[in-house]
Amino acid sequence: MTPTFLHGNAYHIIANVVSQLFLGNGIEYGLGMKRFIGLYFLTGFGGMLLSSIMKPESFAIGASTSVFGLVGFYISYLFTNWSFMGRERPGQRGYLFIFTFLICLVNLNIGPMANGNVDNYGHYGGLITGLLLGLAFAENYDREAR
Repeated sequence: MTPTFLHGNAYHIIANVVSQLFLGNGIEYGLGMKRFIGLYFLTGFGGMLLSSIMKPESFAIGASTSVFGLVGFYISYLFTNWSFMGRERPGQRGYLFIFTFLICLVNLNIGPMANGNVDNYGHYGGLITGLLLGLAFAENYDREAR
């Protein structure tokens, strides 16, 4: 878990903190603080695990695995709650869809062009872990919403 707390430079940590604030705010409000912390650290662990399996000769640092886990959670939330969204806030569906699409597009296009300095396996691992955890969490919240 320690690579999640390490960062390469000031820009790296600022970008991760800003991303966490934008992405995590809505998720923490919906899940609560304890579940959000669990989601955050489990997705960070999942991202680092895939990274260490796919590229054992290198090491990765940064909280972007957890940030991508939050994106994965948003994607699963969109899939599982599509019919419930937009009842109280009409533009919620479109906003979340465009928001998650743009975040994925920007981050996954920057990663391959970064001359090997970006650990895309960590990003994919966090995204997959967040997607799976989101599907697991969403089942309980769907039942409560209905």
